[in-house]
Amino acid sequence: KHKPTLMKKVLFALTVAGLTLASCSNEDLPAPAPGGDGNVTFAVKLPAALSRADYGDGSVAKTLSYAVYDATDGSLVFASDDASTNAPAATAVDAKNFTLSLSLVKGKSYDFIFWADAATGSPYSFSSATKSVTASYTGAVSNDENRDAFFQSIAGLSVSGPMQQSVELRRPFAQLNVGTSDIAAAAAAKTVVKDVTVTVKGVYSTLNLFSGIASDPKDVTFAATAMPGTAFTIDDVEYDYLAMDYLLTGTELEAEGNVQQAKRELMDASVLIAFTDGQSATVEVPNMPVQRNYRTNVYGALLTSPLDLTITVVPEFFEPDFNLEQKVVKTAEELVAALA
Repeated sequence: KHKPTLMKKVLFALTVAGLTLASCSNEDLPAPAPGGDGNVTFAVKLPAALSRADYGDGSVAKTLSYAVYDATDGSLVFASDDASTNAPAATAVDAKNFTLSLSLVKGKSYDFIFWADAATGSPYSFSSATKSVTASYTGAVSNDENRDAFFQSIAGLSVSGPMQQSVELRRPFAQLNVGTSDIAAAAAAKTVVKDVTVTVKGVYSTLNLFSGIASDPKDVTFAATAMPGTAFTIDDVEYDYLAMDYLLTGTELEAEGNVQQAKRELMDASVLIAFTDGQSATVEVPNMPVQRNYRTNVYGALLTSPLDLTITVVPEFFEPDFNLEQKVVKTAEELVAALA
């Protein structure tokens, strides 16, 4: 009834998800707190134009962690995870905006790291000592928005007096979405999805927030979970989500010093679809392209037409800026050759 491996035609489209840093006018920033000739007030923001899709809108309540280092000798000045530094707490304005006021020394330069993750249920551990975060994949499941998070670093900021500084955080992840267009057709044939398990090889578990480099790859299985009951649309066709996962990526930056733009990578993935009748089917996705701040969509009529499988990636993070003429679709072979 169901073939064990679903794989024939695999297409990939890579599209940018808003990698440039936004800027704010001084009028958008709070005034520096009184006192201290080196008071620096940060307006820390998540992207202003997050996705309109059901996943990845950044609306889950966040906690901001941060650390400040002397740019000359690297010594720790303030750290939200180190009580001995008496670090001021950041104030959450809403789910996407924070303010932070720091009293620093006029004439000195500092390095900064910022990390915003779920206020409750986050699988990440922030460490100012190593300037990094570590991801735990114990008990990992798909469709978990608590795995969404954002970061940024600033190197060598010179304090010349009271300052207002805007900082925009971005994701260190590729977002993997798996969807199918034939839920109704499958149900008519008495084929109903029970749950979906996603396995991805080489997902990183450590991110150096200052350098932007991810490391410590692991083969991660996002355990079986029921369909979330939401959908995404590509080329006017609606695909029901089977699974959504955030994949930590980025072992090499596109340009030195810009931690938000990491080079494209390939990861192998497989999607195990279990049906209520006890049958199952596996969709293999070898050499799947992933990239920081990009969304990789795997979709098609996965339940009823396994031999005509189509998998693409389309832009949805910053959909209003999407230019259809810039959409690029490559075969898996062409993509592998281009990345070699």
